Amino acid sequence: MSTGKINVELKVTDNLNGAVNAVIIGQNNVLLACFAKTLIFDFHKDWNHLMMVVEKIERLRSGVLGMESEEILAYITITENYCEVQTIECIFEPEEENCSKIEAVYSTVVQFVKWYNSKPVLHE
Repeated sequence: MSTGKINVELKVTDNLNGAVNAVIIGQNNVLLACFAKTLIFDFHKDWNHLMMVVEKIERLRSGVLGMESEEILAYITITENYCEVQTIECIFEPEEENCSKIEAVYSTVVQFVKWYNSKPVLHE
């Protein structure tokens, strides 16, 4: 009988983790949609939509107090199952190892956009 109880508890935990992950994905997709200025919300599963964010990051230039500069703000490297966004201040990498290419890129650009949004001087 204790085995049944353990299975029920595991199912509840799995369902809760799935719900939490869905909320986090939803929040991150809203974050990326605002950054890319689009009404698309499936960046975590659509490569073409995710690339809109990647391309916007590649076009960003650093400015001082809102002044335009020719200096590139971030460099993006995407390989088989890895993504890296490098700025002068930091390097962003996937939060998990052994993930798919789209998961690696998604995780990394979400981190970058959160950092970028915390630096208003970069985009005023």
